[in-house]
Amino acid sequence: MFNEINLYVDDLRRCPDGFVVARNYDEAIQLLSNNKINILSLDHDLGLDENRVEKKRKIMIVSVSRRTDIPAFYSEWFFNRLKEGFVYVQNPMNPKQVSKIIVSPETVDCFVFWTKNAKPMLNHLDELKDYKYYFQFTITGYKEDVECGVHKKIEII
Repeated sequence: MFNEINLYVDDLRRCPDGFVVARNYDEAIQLLSNNKINILSLDHDLGLDENRVEKKRKIMIVSVSRRTDIPAFYSEWFFNRLKEGFVYVQNPMNPKQVSKIIVSPETVDCFVFWTKNAKPMLNHLDELKDYKYYFQFTITGYKEDVECGVHKKIEII
């Protein structure tokens, strides 16, 4: 029987109340494997070396588009990054800090896509055949005056 938990994956920051913390990849995988996850909060730079380049490792969960809806608006960019094998990521807390992240089946354990519209990616899912992935859909009660460019809720569902 799985326990339902809120998981906070971060090697440095204080864990918020109501969350279970994982300080490294091994702890995160252990908790992900043995619990039902209600809320998942992922560190944007877990496991980078002193030069802001990812350390060699086997396990990495890539949280795609929490700040921008990449599946809806930048799916072509995403698939080009997969072909190139890396992506540069700017630290949201320190914009001058940029990290190079290697993206390959050997380094990525799973992609988590946050979106309001996955349709632009659906014809390209074969390009993800070597990866595990899932989509986290966000549906709000906002109308078009607040969320312009978002398809009608009934179309998304």
